[in-house]
Amino acid sequence: MILFCSNENKLFKKAELLIPAIDALYLTTYPGLKEAFPVLKQITDTKWNICFKIASLTTAMVSLIASDHKQKSRSKVGKKLKEVLDNEFDAEWCILFTDCNEFFHANMERLEKENNKIPLFAIADTMGLWMVRIMFSQAEAETERKELIRPFGILATKEFLEWWKD
Repeated sequence: MILFCSNENKLFKKAELLIPAIDALYLTTYPGLKEAFPVLKQITDTKWNICFKIASLTTAMVSLIASDHKQKSRSKVGKKLKEVLDNEFDAEWCILFTDCNEFFHANMERLEKENNKIPLFAIADTMGLWMVRIMFSQAEAETERKELIRPFGILATKEFLEWWKD
């Protein structure tokens, strides 16, 4: 029986559960989303899964960086997650992950400059916009697919913004 579990061990346990949690959320929500948003029937299940997983993982990684956990622990967990992801996904996936991360940080900086603070839903809207731009064209994301941005973003971020909190 373990009576004491270090914060670092808790972080590693949460890291182990992250991808299965994202997969479970995908499996339980995607069928309903396709019914609510028939336009998703144009998108392959694989493409949705990749976009959703990348946006959720990016959210979790941003959340880890911003967490109150010690830098050394965050760094170890981040490296372990990167190893897992490198083994699970191919080079194209890694390019999309980098693109999502850069898009997120650039958009947050822009919003902060424009508003002097981060607006409500900014993280969800940023992730949703990235997802819609990847699944459809950039022009569609800014016009007829605009209604998808917030729901997709909320779905990909809600569970993972506080993933690392005790």
